[in-house]
Amino acid sequence: MISYLKGILIAKTSDTGTVLINDAIGYDVRMNPVELSGLIMQTPLALHCYHHITDRSQELYGFLSPQTKEIFILLIENVAGIGPRSALKIIAKINSETLNKALATGNANALSEIGIGQKTAEKIIAGLKGKVNTVASASDSVKIVPPVMRETLDALVSLGYSKSESEHALQQIEAGTKKTEILIKEALHLL
Repeated sequence: MISYLKGILIAKTSDTGTVLINDAIGYDVRMNPVELSGLIMQTPLALHCYHHITDRSQELYGFLSPQTKEIFILLIENVAGIGPRSALKIIAKINSETLNKALATGNANALSEIGIGQKTAEKIIAGLKGKVNTVASASDSVKIVPPVMRETLDALVSLGYSKSESEHALQQIEAGTKKTEILIKEALHLL
């Protein structure tokens, strides 16, 4: 089973990215379109993956955070009628605050407002009640950040700067298509 990939994003469509590993193997990975649209081509990428195997096919589903992957797995394992593609669409539309409120109150209408049917919303509430609160809350702090910015932040922290001051410096820099080394130099001038 493939559970983690680290490589370079070499191609992407609306819901699939191709990750090149060690300049030798490329994996097509289905992703949340919102996360995928925030990624820059030819940049390093680390994905937490779910390897879905059936008797007809194999597909990889990739997530930028382990919390999102966990919610995805909870959806496909605990909600009848929700497969991997449906779960990916749901994750793209819902935030954890809405999910927590709906689960706490049992309000299926809150979920149906994001574009899923009433019956599906009721199934999600029944299947996830009591299972998702701590996981969903953990994903609130996850922001979609280009991998080059994450690498720069990690480098600054390893140089001894605090995470908060490093994040503050990086917020003042435009990443664009700059390499990590350039971003580190620019951030060091601000620190």
